[in-house]
Amino acid sequence: MRQFSDDLYDRMQDKLREVSADQTRSPLRRAKDNVAIVMSAIVELKEFILSYKFSDQKEEISFFKEVQPEFYSLLIYYIRIVTIESRIPVGTKQQRCDFLEKELKQMDAFFEQNTDIYKYYRMEDTSMDTIYFTRNNKSEQLPTEDAYLLYDSRFCTEMGYKVARIKANELLRPYLEERIDEQEPGHKSMPRPLTWRLKKVHLAELIFLLHAYGAFGNLKIKAIVEVISVMWNCPISNIYKIIEEMRIRKKERFPFTKRMLTAAEQKMDEEDLRAR
Repeated sequence: MRQFSDDLYDRMQDKLREVSADQTRSPLRRAKDNVAIVMSAIVELKEFILSYKFSDQKEEISFFKEVQPEFYSLLIYYIRIVTIESRIPVGTKQQRCDFLEKELKQMDAFFEQNTDIYKYYRMEDTSMDTIYFTRNNKSEQLPTEDAYLLYDSRFCTEMGYKVARIKANELLRPYLEERIDEQEPGHKSMPRPLTWRLKKVHLAELIFLLHAYGAFGNLKIKAIVEVISVMWNCPISNIYKIIEEMRIRKKERFPFTKRMLTAAEQKMDEEDLRAR
């Protein structure tokens, strides 16, 4: 299951990066195209899961807690962008700011209404997994605010959906904050997107070093990965698996770091020679 979902996720992300890199399209057009890409991947994932038998309960929990929310969070995120960009006022900057700030308040309201599941997700708790993330536990409280998700109890759990909403909001917040900043006089937008061009495992190695050194305080590495993955347009779906592979490397655990330091030394030597 993991191999299929990881390959599907990577193929989906490759297509999303292509759309993001095309700055000739408007933000609204790019978001609409991304919705279509994610929807197509979810349909493929659903077809696979409905014909697949989980090896055990642990694998089922892993799917509904970790795998599926990665796909659904992107769907929610891009649909929210489509909604925002199509409804944002064309009037004054203050009117646009008011509209965007209202969207932020709605996100905060969702977090307040789902504090328990947010803490459960953030603290990586597992005590209620069999209740939250298996299909045997049906809920009468089905999600209604996003009808486009077409809730299907064979393919969804209520808590898995809420985790996807939380992850989508975490992606949406910096987007909204940047759009608000753009309304300030004299604001200059940063070029977007800033894309990591090397292998994912190289970025994972760099993130691990920053985490080990305490560059971001006591944040868990999963939280760091989620932010950097968005900022650098390079999603890492399973950081713990990559770290385990790094741990059992036979020759050296951090080859990318060594090559990066060598390249930096060479560049400085070259600049020293030019300066002379």
